[in-house]
Amino acid sequence: MQHLKPWIKSISPAKYETVEERLHHDIVDFIAYVQRTPAEVTVYDTLFRALTRFIGQHLRSKTFVSVEQFGSSRTGLGLPGSDLDIVVTTTETEPRSVRKLPFVLASHLRKSDIVTEVLTNHHAPVPIIKCRSTERLGNISIDISFKNPLQGRSSQGILVASAVQSHLKAQPALAPLVLVLKAFLKQRKLASAFTGGLGSYPLIVLVINFLQLNPTGLPRRFITRPFDRDVHSLGRLLIDFFVYYSNFPFERMYISVNSAQLNTAKMQENDRIKLASSALIHPENEAPEPGEIREEVSGEAIPEPASKSRVGVSWIKNTTLYKAAIQCLVEPETDIGRGTGRMKAVVQEFKRAATCLLQLQAADEDVLGQIVGLPEEDIAHRVHIEELVRRGKLSPTERSRELFSEERTSSKRRRSVEPANTKKRGRKGDYKTK
Repeated sequence: MQHLKPWIKSISPAKYETVEERLHHDIVDFIAYVQRTPAEVTVYDTLFRALTRFIGQHLRSKTFVSVEQFGSSRTGLGLPGSDLDIVVTTTETEPRSVRKLPFVLASHLRKSDIVTEVLTNHHAPVPIIKCRSTERLGNISIDISFKNPLQGRSSQGILVASAVQSHLKAQPALAPLVLVLKAFLKQRKLASAFTGGLGSYPLIVLVINFLQLNPTGLPRRFITRPFDRDVHSLGRLLIDFFVYYSNFPFERMYISVNSAQLNTAKMQENDRIKLASSALIHPENEAPEPGEIREEVSGEAIPEPASKSRVGVSWIKNTTLYKAAIQCLVEPETDIGRGTGRMKAVVQEFKRAATCLLQLQAADEDVLGQIVGLPEEDIAHRVHIEELVRRGKLSPTERSRELFSEERTSSKRRRSVEPANTKKRGRKGDYKTK
């Protein structure tokens, strides 16, 4: 698959003094390009409204509560061609009915003209529906999950999205880094947990942890005000991220954002790695060189851990395999890194990227494009969506009437053949024969 760099301007009049500065501006251009266009916003919103109405009409009215977006659909951390992630909430509590819900909805969806390629994941605790919208609704991949009503609270996806949004506000450097790294991993087919890669959620937590720790001791404004004219720190942060995690001992240490520190599992106090945290701010004129991790905290050298065991941490289940152990933001007893079976490959790509960026000399040449590209099919998908809207093939009002005219007709037919000796009771559609 060919990967392109459409964010790169053919003629760049600006001159940059360093590779870091050029990389920062490349990242800014990249972010501006991958943000959803007005046409994409229209198509995704239209699709979401169509699905919300369809689901509400085909699930039992007494138990249906809501349909909400989560993941990149809610946080805004999606790339061109990203999925639409939604969660259906009901008040159904009978276990058998809860298990049947996805299969019932999938059966209705297969008969609709909203989606195609409807599949149900039977292995999930509550099955997930995977499907794709029709060409006239953007040909967008969709994941539909269900809130388990027995949990008695919001779904994990909604809670995670809210937590991530809080971090996005506190760390303005977070979103640009995540978007670049998602494209970086996707290009190398390492962005999916289903194939052992580093999924979006674990990646976000890694970036949050990196920014909280600030292991190179950068001035705090490099993280909180990266776009300021006298800062322009995104290039520097990206290089430091690659260097930091390409040397991270994933086999014996775990990531915890909740405690805002990096932890070792079951190690003696004198074996713990000590790192500079975000509270240790170095003077403006003493920022370390790119990729240099401070090796002293309060004058103490960082010792190498003596043990590789992670036994003793309750939420870490895999202690023998080389996987990232990453604590969930909202469920501390959940390891969201348990699916990273190819973490060694991810680390190797981080090392290659760090080496490439640190060796670049010419600041007037493309820098980000040396390590990141977007799939040609995703760019073509964006063109398809733009054409849908430009040619008027997608009109929310007209499309809505087309989608649901059949439902209204069927409803009228049911009422027309309703026996005369029936009495309407409760909500529409609930009848009791005398």
